[in-house]
Amino acid sequence: MVMEGLVLGVAIGWLRRGRLSNISKIQLYWVGLALAALLLQKGLDLLAARGAGVAPPVGAIVHLASYFLLFTFIYLNRRLPGLSLMALGVLLNFLVIAANGGMMPVADAYLPAEAVYRLTSGLEGTHSLLTEDTRLAWLADVIYLDFLGKRLVSIGDILLAGGLVVFIQRSMAGLTICQRAAGKDRDGSK
Repeated sequence: MVMEGLVLGVAIGWLRRGRLSNISKIQLYWVGLALAALLLQKGLDLLAARGAGVAPPVGAIVHLASYFLLFTFIYLNRRLPGLSLMALGVLLNFLVIAANGGMMPVADAYLPAEAVYRLTSGLEGTHSLLTEDTRLAWLADVIYLDFLGKRLVSIGDILLAGGLVVFIQRSMAGLTICQRAAGKDRDGSK
């Protein structure tokens, strides 16, 4: 959903006559925290895919720690548009992952046999198959999307992507936090 959020945010930004160059003017703090979180999650998936998965307690700790990195990044940048919506999405994903041993449960509906096999055989480092014992199942990857590639997503994923859309299109419009607070528009006038 991140890619869709990026594309939709840019499209709306252009419709609002915004510029991509305005995004570079936004001060983001500690971007490395968000990148480290993504690298930790992708690393867990890569290790599992190669049959060298991390032991469940360690993998769960690493996966949950990646969310603390995301929370910290969002907190440090909380005044930016869309970050509160992103925080809610991250929180919902964190809750379901924490409630299910450090793994994001995925419904088997609509999944090809290969994907179900990967989920049941431990070839996924951050996802598991949704079962009757899954806690907070309604927050898991249970929403089927059939555009731009068939897949299952969570409510948290949708909120996270929505926050990204808000951040990008508002940033492209060129309004910073200080300018909005002072009631100024793009060119600095009132």
